[in-house]
Amino acid sequence: GEPEEVKLVDGKNECEGRLMVRHRGQWSTVCSYFWGATEATVVCKQLGCGGPHEDDLEAKASSFGAGSGKILLSQVRCFGKESTIWECNHPMWGISHCGHKDDVGVTCKDKRTGLSSDFRLVSDSQRCSGRVEMMFEGKWGALCHSHWDLQAANVLCRHLQCGTAVSISDGGNLGGKDLIWTDRFHCKGTESNLRECTNSVLGNGMCPDQATAKVTCSGTTESLRLVDGTSHCDGTLEVLQNDIWGRVADHEWDIKDAQVVCRQLQCGEVIDSFTLKRTEDRIVHWDRVLCTGSERDLNECSKTQLKSSDVSTDARGDVGVTCSDHLTSTESPSVQLVDGHGRCAGTVQVHHQGEWAWISSDSWTLANADVICRELRCGHAINATPVVKTGGGDLWLKGLRCAGHESKLRECPSSSWGPADSEDQEAAKIVCSDFTDLRLVGGANRCEGRLEIYYNGSWGSVCDKEMTPHTVSVLCGQLGCGSGGLYQGVTSDDAPSWLEFINCRSRDRSLSECPSSPWGRNMCSARAHIQCTREGSA
Repeated sequence: GEPEEVKLVDGKNECEGRLMVRHRGQWSTVCSYFWGATEATVVCKQLGCGGPHEDDLEAKASSFGAGSGKILLSQVRCFGKESTIWECNHPMWGISHCGHKDDVGVTCKDKRTGLSSDFRLVSDSQRCSGRVEMMFEGKWGALCHSHWDLQAANVLCRHLQCGTAVSISDGGNLGGKDLIWTDRFHCKGTESNLRECTNSVLGNGMCPDQATAKVTCSGTTESLRLVDGTSHCDGTLEVLQNDIWGRVADHEWDIKDAQVVCRQLQCGEVIDSFTLKRTEDRIVHWDRVLCTGSERDLNECSKTQLKSSDVSTDARGDVGVTCSDHLTSTESPSVQLVDGHGRCAGTVQVHHQGEWAWISSDSWTLANADVICRELRCGHAINATPVVKTGGGDLWLKGLRCAGHESKLRECPSSSWGPADSEDQEAAKIVCSDFTDLRLVGGANRCEGRLEIYYNGSWGSVCDKEMTPHTVSVLCGQLGCGSGGLYQGVTSDDAPSWLEFINCRSRDRSLSECPSSPWGRNMCSARAHIQCTREGSA
């Protein structure tokens, strides 16, 4: 029989690592006898990566370590035109005299960007527009339209060197034959790769109507960008010169200058222009920009180039811009939750003129928390509590008063911005309904027992009659209970559970990244019990 999948493991991404093939449900390494550049080229092609890296045309196991388990495939010989490794010539499966010191290692690259990529746009003719696809374990699958947004699209367009996202749309139904991943990426829009965004899959269930995600990118490379903000239309200004990004330091920076930036980025009208405190070890390209406000490109404005020798002594701060955003309905959140466990619980911070500020918990209401949870796409507020922030030197937003129906925090009235009123100012800490956690209960210690998931403010069990070893490994690892464990389905008393099943993929490293059934109160006859390899304190 043919192997079902191929993947590279223990590398920095899916385009490099020790080669693994799956044959009759069993993963195996590959022996490097007769292995060379031609064979590596076929693997890279099969994985949707670019060709093998020039420095890694020979088989190298040492870069990624020796594998373990059986070695089922050896003496592979390819002509180079094959689309999969198992189309190449090789002896019968299971015949190998290799040791794991001879395991094949492969490093591929993406020819378009110089980067390895596990994302692509699929189209009949255009490179910078098409259906969005992601690769997992050697399998390409489309992403779901209902789980996709403009911020994630902007990150993908930038990563593929296709400029910025012009639009997102329904890429159509694939007829149920092709794979659709239900991953939802939570991006600011300023990340360089979708892997830098938080990814949530748990509870997403099936893709509604099997509608796939489609993106149209501008196709033009950016010459300026806004970074460290809440979206690609907000943040500190950087300009590109000689393939190097650098800042602009200008004490006369104003609204007219900022308007040109917003226009060039297609981000609507300027809302604010600001100058930040000077940062160390930054590259500065320009030290003065003078625009009339009507220019289409910042390069049309009068500007002064800063000599490299002057950068270290220049005292002026970096300039920044906040634009209205060309699609305000999909604008990135201006708030974030920090010091918590995941993106839907923690202490609230709000973005203001290039800085993240705390929100004072004085006169705090659950209506404020509801608006924040809604803006972060985290459901509704479960609770809100004050937490002391000592020091008093940070920026604070005071007197926040939301009615509760607002879609974003910036729509709510507040009294003032300023420093802390005391050394022990209290900030607001919230938990939203989409916050998830896990625990094992009823065992001899915290590392064994019935699996329970926290969601929507309460704990519930999992119905799973079967659970893969990797899923158990992910759950035990998140609990700090070792790298694996034993699973058993225990007959229950028809108690309600949150999920019918959880099935983590090989690259998933936390519960929130694992595919599962949709959230719901399910009645089941068997509940998941786990005993992890490491015992915890009772």
